[in-house]
Amino acid sequence: MRYYIQLVAKRLGINKRVDGKEVARKSMEHTIPMLMPFDETFDVGVDTHTPVDFSYECPFRFNGSIDKLTYNVGPSQLSAEDHRKMQVHSLKQTIRGSATGAASACAGRRRHHRHHSFMEATSLAVTAENRERRVMRNTACRTKMIPPVLIAICMGAVCNRPTKAQNPELQQRVAEIKQTAEKNKQNLFRYTWVEQVTISLKDEPKKQEHFQVRLGPDGQPQKTSLDPPDSAEPSGGRLKRHIIAKRKKEYKDYAEQMKALAQQYVPPSKELIQQAYEKGNITLGTGAGDPNEVLLVIHNYLKPGDSMTLAFDKTQKALTGIQIASYMDDPKDAMNLKVQMSRLPDGTNHVSGLVIDGVSKKLNIAIQNSNYQHV
Repeated sequence: MRYYIQLVAKRLGINKRVDGKEVARKSMEHTIPMLMPFDETFDVGVDTHTPVDFSYECPFRFNGSIDKLTYNVGPSQLSAEDHRKMQVHSLKQTIRGSATGAASACAGRRRHHRHHSFMEATSLAVTAENRERRVMRNTACRTKMIPPVLIAICMGAVCNRPTKAQNPELQQRVAEIKQTAEKNKQNLFRYTWVEQVTISLKDEPKKQEHFQVRLGPDGQPQKTSLDPPDSAEPSGGRLKRHIIAKRKKEYKDYAEQMKALAQQYVPPSKELIQQAYEKGNITLGTGAGDPNEVLLVIHNYLKPGDSMTLAFDKTQKALTGIQIASYMDDPKDAMNLKVQMSRLPDGTNHVSGLVIDGVSKKLNIAIQNSNYQHV
């Protein structure tokens, strides 16, 4: 049992930062070549298993303090050729192990990791005590003999298997959603509609606005206010009016940022959906209680760590709803969106309702679209 890593013996760049300022830059010319045994450890501040080299003794604990560790798991950087090389390499190692027998296989750990060539070259310099300790630690090593016929079958399977298998249904749904998104975008150029925006703070409505909306040449909504000018003067003294105006501006700016971010998600972009599909960031599920509904869950759609769930009706070939979990500039400043989709008489799919929830500031924006008319 082994697990594969992201890099295949490629050069690794390392930047050292102190308080956000870069103080050193190094490079590691050789990384782990192919694979690691399953029992190798992933340690922080200590090395509890095999040392990188023999200049120190395990566990070699770090005497300082580690305040925070951030580990970001990004999409795989392996190409189709890298995957093929790993499969062939793994099979060759299995064949070599079965040919030499269990005795030679268990004589010491197979060092497919951490400077393999260096470890082999310096093994003669290791003390007898250290060598004995490592041998005792690795007594669990086991290798099974594989019949030649089975080896030949496995070799054929590896050589003939596609390097990147795709779910046919997922591929079909992605294509349908992209096609539908483009068609709806073109159809909406022929419409104008009324948008009602209700802004609430801590579940208390604070402001309601109405706009006449249509799409501009760049595909972005152009809005004309339908409300009369607000002529009401704030009450209170000069200081109170200044504080109220400052807070209103702060929340207004934040609300505009929320709406601007929402427009980057809704309606979904066919280009971003295709990018997510190519990176393997889309999973397919089924809707609850509706056999005609499928769910496409997209991770890292616009920002690292965000998610978008598309509810798609297979029969009508239309989106029925969207749920988005994202954030503003800071990942701690969460923003959630819930979108309701509807169909016009000519079949055009559009956003009929949108709720944007700014979690940290408890600011909520509810948008309702209605009264669609041909231009």
